[in-house]
Amino acid sequence: MKNLTGKKLLLLGGINHSIEIIKEAHELGVIVYVTDYNENTPAKLLADKSFSISTTDIESIIDLCKKEHIDGVITGFIDSMLPYCAEICSRLNLPFWANQEQLEICSIKDKFKSACQKYGVPVPKNYHDIDSVIFPVLIKPVDSSGSRGVFVCRNIDELTALIPEAKKYSRSSKILIEEFISGRELTVSILQNGTVQALPIIEITTTTGRYDYDTKYTKGASKHICPAELNAELTEKIQNMAVTAFKVCKCSGVGRVDMMLSAENVPYVIEINSIPGMTETSLVPDAARAAGIEFPDLCERILLAAKF
Repeated sequence: MKNLTGKKLLLLGGINHSIEIIKEAHELGVIVYVTDYNENTPAKLLADKSFSISTTDIESIIDLCKKEHIDGVITGFIDSMLPYCAEICSRLNLPFWANQEQLEICSIKDKFKSACQKYGVPVPKNYHDIDSVIFPVLIKPVDSSGSRGVFVCRNIDELTALIPEAKKYSRSSKILIEEFISGRELTVSILQNGTVQALPIIEITTTTGRYDYDTKYTKGASKHICPAELNAELTEKIQNMAVTAFKVCKCSGVGRVDMMLSAENVPYVIEINSIPGMTETSLVPDAARAAGIEFPDLCERILLAAKF
């Protein structure tokens, strides 16, 4: 393993989920700094050094990085921070796995779907007119994350009632209305370091029947079946679709492609996550373990892909 001892990593945001990043970075000998405008964020307690600079104050963070000789900047589990993080790294000539264009394709759902369609990757149909909707449908904000603001609507009354609620979770107040794909929920984690590798497919089942924000981050609320019970031909097809979606977005390092497999065994790409979760309940570490990659090695591969 590459010796990372003494490298300095600045973590933008100090929420609970960031604690796992700090623990693993410490295992690799990395010195971790945390900045968050909130004085009492939990991750600050584990950080080697912490600051109360807002994560959106790019100029102050750049000054901090220069003063402290920071080697890398990351934001854990906060998609809204990615554009700030990318700009900071770009201006400091520090490694980062995506530029602004890539992040926009990954995080703006309608742009992602358009990119997939351009390259022949199957995605659920969009409805642009309420009068043309065939129920059930799924509504979701175009620019939210963590399954926030996502609702299944089975009739026109539910649709009209929930559209305003979904818009609350969108920074642009825009939503997508798309066909609801009933079937098995799958996800494919992707690693890239020279070559692009699709890890074993995971099927997700939940105690609630829905893989939403609470289910994702509550231990025991979801079950990961890895590898998913699929025949070899379908497995290869799904992994190839995920790799294509990853390449369409020009991603690097690590990503996770969420998919649905219909009752007719037709796979659809739902979205891509360019900053997948890395907690004990997360999907990428589970898929990596199934491929024989333990968590410290996984973290190192991601860091090396970014030339940290």
